[in-house]
Amino acid sequence: MLQYIERPQAMPLRGLIRRGAIKQAGLVRSDEFRAAKAEFGWLAKLVRWGNFRRVAKPLYYRLDHPRSITSAWFSSPDDRKRAALTTLFTGLLEVAVPLCRTPEERRFIQRFILDRIVCSYLYWWPSNEPSAEKIIADCLERLTLEGNTHLLRKEELPPNLQELIPDIKGLERSRMRRFIYQMHRRSRMARAIYPTSRMRRVIYQLRYLLETLRNKISNLLLPTRGPGA
Repeated sequence: MLQYIERPQAMPLRGLIRRGAIKQAGLVRSDEFRAAKAEFGWLAKLVRWGNFRRVAKPLYYRLDHPRSITSAWFSSPDDRKRAALTTLFTGLLEVAVPLCRTPEERRFIQRFILDRIVCSYLYWWPSNEPSAEKIIADCLERLTLEGNTHLLRKEELPPNLQELIPDIKGLERSRMRRFIYQMHRRSRMARAIYPTSRMRRVIYQLRYLLETLRNKISNLLLPTRGPGA
Protein backbone atom coordinates (compact mmCIF):
# COMPACT_ATOMS: atom_id res chain seq x y z
CA MET A 1 0.00 0.00 0.00
CA LEU A 2 2.83 2.40 0.84
CA GLN A 3 4.52 1.70 -2.48
CA TYR A 4 1.30 2.35 -4.39
CA ILE A 5 0.61 5.61 -2.51
CA GLU A 6 4.14 6.77 -3.27
CA ARG A 7 3.60 6.32 -7.01
CA PRO A 8 -0.12 5.99 -7.75
CA GLN A 9 -0.65 4.96 -11.37
CA ALA A 10 -3.77 4.33 -13.40
CA MET A 11 -2.35 1.68 -15.78
CA PRO A 12 -3.83 -1.30 -13.85
CA LEU A 13 -7.28 -0.09 -14.94
CA ARG A 14 -6.34 -1.28 -18.43
CA GLY A 15 -5.55 -4.81 -17.31
CA LEU A 16 -7.48 -7.82 -16.04
CA ILE A 17 -9.00 -7.54 -12.56
CA ARG A 18 -10.51 -10.34 -10.48
CA ARG A 19 -14.29 -10.13 -10.15
CA GLY A 20 -14.06 -10.63 -6.38
CA ALA A 21 -11.64 -7.71 -6.05
CA ILE A 22 -13.98 -5.44 -8.02
CA LYS A 23 -16.92 -6.40 -5.80
CA GLN A 24 -14.84 -5.71 -2.70
CA ALA A 25 -13.71 -2.31 -4.01
CA GLY A 26 -17.24 -1.18 -4.87
CA LEU A 27 -18.03 1.77 -7.11
CA VAL A 28 -15.56 4.50 -8.06
CA ARG A 29 -16.23 7.68 -6.09
CA SER A 30 -18.03 10.44 -7.98
CA ASP A 31 -17.28 14.16 -7.67
CA GLU A 32 -17.56 17.48 -9.47
CA PHE A 33 -14.23 16.88 -11.25
CA ARG A 34 -15.61 13.87 -13.17
CA ALA A 35 -13.68 11.69 -10.72
CA ALA A 36 -10.37 12.82 -12.23
CA LYS A 37 -8.37 11.37 -9.31
CA ALA A 38 -10.87 8.84 -7.99
CA GLU A 39 -9.44 5.89 -9.87
CA PHE A 40 -6.29 6.00 -7.74
CA GLY A 41 -8.26 5.52 -4.53
CA TRP A 42 -10.25 2.72 -6.17
CA LEU A 43 -7.08 0.97 -7.33
CA ALA A 44 -5.65 1.35 -3.83
CA LYS A 45 -8.60 -0.71 -2.61
CA LEU A 46 -7.55 -3.45 -5.02
CA VAL A 47 -4.01 -3.36 -3.58
CA ARG A 48 -5.50 -4.79 -0.38
CA TRP A 49 -5.93 -8.00 -2.38
CA GLY A 50 -2.32 -8.08 -3.58
CA ASN A 51 0.17 -6.42 -5.89
CA PHE A 52 -0.48 -5.54 -9.50
CA ARG A 53 1.51 -7.56 -12.00
CA ARG A 54 2.74 -6.02 -15.24
CA VAL A 55 2.30 -8.05 -18.41
CA ALA A 56 4.93 -6.83 -20.86
CA LYS A 57 2.81 -6.97 -24.00
CA PRO A 58 -0.05 -4.87 -25.41
CA LEU A 59 -3.54 -5.93 -24.36
CA TYR A 60 -5.28 -3.28 -26.44
CA TYR A 61 -4.59 0.00 -28.25
CA ARG A 62 -5.87 3.23 -26.75
CA LEU A 63 -7.13 5.98 -29.04
CA ASP A 64 -5.61 9.34 -28.06
CA HIS A 65 -7.45 12.31 -29.53
CA PRO A 66 -7.97 16.02 -28.67
CA ARG A 67 -11.60 15.55 -27.54
CA SER A 68 -10.98 12.69 -25.10
CA ILE A 69 -11.70 13.09 -21.38
CA THR A 70 -7.96 12.90 -20.66
CA SER A 71 -7.13 15.62 -23.18
CA ALA A 72 -9.89 17.81 -21.77
CA TRP A 73 -8.51 17.31 -18.27
CA PHE A 74 -4.96 18.34 -19.20
CA SER A 75 -6.28 21.48 -20.90
CA SER A 76 -8.40 22.49 -17.89
CA PRO A 77 -7.34 25.46 -15.70
CA ASP A 78 -4.63 24.91 -13.09
CA ASP A 79 -6.93 25.90 -10.22
CA ARG A 80 -9.32 23.10 -11.17
CA LYS A 81 -6.46 20.58 -11.26
CA ARG A 82 -5.23 21.73 -7.86
CA ALA A 83 -8.73 21.42 -6.44
CA ALA A 84 -9.03 17.86 -7.80
CA LEU A 85 -5.74 16.99 -6.09
CA THR A 86 -7.54 17.30 -2.74
CA THR A 87 -9.79 14.38 -3.70
CA LEU A 88 -6.71 12.21 -4.14
CA PHE A 89 -5.77 13.09 -0.56
CA THR A 90 -9.17 12.14 0.86
CA GLY A 91 -9.46 9.03 -1.31
CA LEU A 92 -6.11 7.62 -0.19
CA LEU A 93 -6.86 8.36 3.46
CA GLU A 94 -10.18 6.57 3.13
CA VAL A 95 -8.44 3.42 1.94
CA ALA A 96 -5.23 3.38 3.98
CA VAL A 97 -6.12 4.67 7.45
CA PRO A 98 -8.48 1.75 8.30
CA LEU A 99 -5.55 -0.63 7.69
CA CYS A 100 -3.49 0.95 10.49
CA ARG A 101 -3.20 -1.20 13.61
CA THR A 102 -1.48 1.25 15.97
CA PRO A 103 -1.48 5.05 16.57
CA GLU A 104 2.09 5.12 15.22
CA GLU A 105 1.06 3.46 11.95
CA ARG A 106 -1.91 5.80 11.67
CA ARG A 107 0.26 8.88 12.09
CA PHE A 108 2.84 7.53 9.64
CA ILE A 109 0.27 6.92 6.91
CA GLN A 110 -1.41 10.30 7.47
CA ARG A 111 1.87 12.12 7.13
CA PHE A 112 2.92 9.97 4.18
CA ILE A 113 -0.23 10.83 2.23
CA LEU A 114 0.11 14.54 3.06
CA ASP A 115 3.69 14.31 1.86
CA ARG A 116 2.63 12.59 -1.36
CA ILE A 117 0.08 15.30 -2.18
CA VAL A 118 2.54 18.12 -1.47
CA CYS A 119 5.24 16.47 -3.61
CA SER A 120 2.76 16.08 -6.48
CA TYR A 121 1.82 19.72 -6.14
CA LEU A 122 5.45 20.91 -6.14
CA TYR A 123 6.21 18.71 -9.16
CA TRP A 124 3.35 19.97 -11.32
CA TRP A 125 3.34 23.57 -10.10
CA PRO A 126 6.95 24.45 -9.19
CA SER A 127 6.14 28.17 -9.10
CA ASN A 128 4.39 27.44 -5.75
CA GLU A 129 1.34 29.60 -6.43
CA PRO A 130 -0.55 29.19 -4.18
CA SER A 131 1.70 27.99 -1.35
CA ALA A 132 2.01 24.37 -0.32
CA GLU A 133 0.44 25.33 3.03
CA LYS A 134 -2.65 26.49 1.12
CA ILE A 135 -2.86 23.12 -0.64
CA ILE A 136 -2.77 21.37 2.75
CA ALA A 137 -5.52 23.67 4.02
CA ASP A 138 -7.62 22.87 0.94
CA CYS A 139 -7.09 19.14 1.53
CA LEU A 140 -8.35 19.46 5.11
CA GLU A 141 -11.32 21.50 3.93
CA ARG A 142 -12.17 18.78 1.42
CA LEU A 143 -11.96 16.17 4.17
CA THR A 144 -14.49 18.15 6.21
CA LEU A 145 -16.75 18.59 3.17
CA GLU A 146 -16.83 14.81 2.64
CA GLY A 147 -17.58 14.18 6.33
CA ASN A 148 -14.41 12.14 6.89
CA THR A 149 -12.57 14.18 9.55
CA HIS A 150 -12.26 11.00 11.63
CA LEU A 151 -9.51 9.95 9.18
CA LEU A 152 -7.33 12.87 10.33
CA ARG A 153 -8.60 14.24 13.62
CA LYS A 154 -7.94 17.80 14.76
CA GLU A 155 -5.56 16.70 17.51
CA GLU A 156 -3.55 14.58 15.02
CA LEU A 157 -2.83 17.49 12.70
CA PRO A 158 -0.22 19.54 14.66
CA PRO A 159 2.38 16.74 15.06
CA ASN A 160 2.03 15.83 11.37
CA LEU A 161 2.46 19.44 10.23
CA GLN A 162 5.33 19.99 12.65
CA GLU A 163 7.33 17.35 10.78
CA LEU A 164 6.06 18.17 7.30
CA ILE A 165 6.29 21.98 7.03
CA PRO A 166 10.11 22.24 7.43
CA ASP A 167 10.49 19.61 4.70
CA ILE A 168 8.18 21.60 2.43
CA LYS A 169 10.34 24.68 2.81
CA GLY A 170 13.40 22.68 1.78
CA LEU A 171 11.60 21.20 -1.21
CA GLU A 172 10.58 24.66 -2.42
CA ARG A 173 14.17 25.93 -2.40
CA SER A 174 16.36 23.36 -4.09
CA ARG A 175 16.25 20.46 -6.50
CA MET A 176 19.06 18.74 -4.59
CA ARG A 177 17.09 19.17 -1.37
CA ARG A 178 14.17 17.47 -3.09
CA PHE A 179 16.36 14.47 -3.94
CA ILE A 180 17.75 14.29 -0.39
CA TYR A 181 14.25 14.49 0.99
CA GLN A 182 13.05 11.72 -1.32
CA MET A 183 15.83 9.48 -0.01
CA HIS A 184 15.02 10.38 3.58
CA ARG A 185 11.37 9.54 2.98
CA ARG A 186 12.37 6.28 1.35
CA SER A 187 14.41 5.44 4.44
CA ARG A 188 11.35 5.99 6.65
CA MET A 189 9.32 3.75 4.36
CA ALA A 190 11.97 1.03 4.54
CA ARG A 191 11.91 1.12 8.34
CA ALA A 192 8.11 0.83 8.30
CA ILE A 193 8.08 -2.11 5.84
CA TYR A 194 11.14 -3.99 7.15
CA PRO A 195 11.49 -3.01 10.83
CA THR A 196 13.73 -5.97 11.74
CA SER A 197 15.99 -6.36 8.70
CA ARG A 198 18.62 -3.74 7.94
CA MET A 199 19.77 -5.63 4.85
CA ARG A 200 16.29 -5.58 3.30
CA ARG A 201 16.02 -1.87 4.08
CA VAL A 202 19.29 -1.18 2.25
CA ILE A 203 18.23 -3.28 -0.76
CA TYR A 204 14.87 -1.45 -0.82
CA GLN A 205 16.60 1.93 -1.03
CA LEU A 206 19.15 0.79 -3.61
CA ARG A 207 16.37 -0.57 -5.79
CA TYR A 208 14.69 2.84 -5.63
CA LEU A 209 17.91 4.59 -6.68
CA LEU A 210 18.39 2.25 -9.63
CA GLU A 211 14.77 2.63 -10.70
CA THR A 212 15.01 6.43 -10.52
CA LEU A 213 18.18 6.40 -12.60
CA ARG A 214 16.64 4.04 -15.17
CA ASN A 215 13.54 6.24 -15.50
CA LYS A 216 15.64 9.37 -16.03
CA ILE A 217 17.70 7.65 -18.74
CA SER A 218 14.53 6.34 -20.43
CA ASN A 219 13.01 9.84 -20.44
CA LEU A 220 16.14 11.24 -22.08
CA LEU A 221 16.05 8.58 -24.79
CA LEU A 222 12.33 8.90 -25.59
CA PRO A 223 11.65 10.58 -28.95
CA THR A 224 9.69 13.83 -28.90
CA ARG A 225 6.05 13.32 -29.89
CA GLY A 226 4.95 15.15 -33.02
CA PRO A 227 1.58 16.91 -33.50
CA GLY A 228 -0.01 13.77 -34.97
CA ALA A 229 1.39 11.30 -32.45
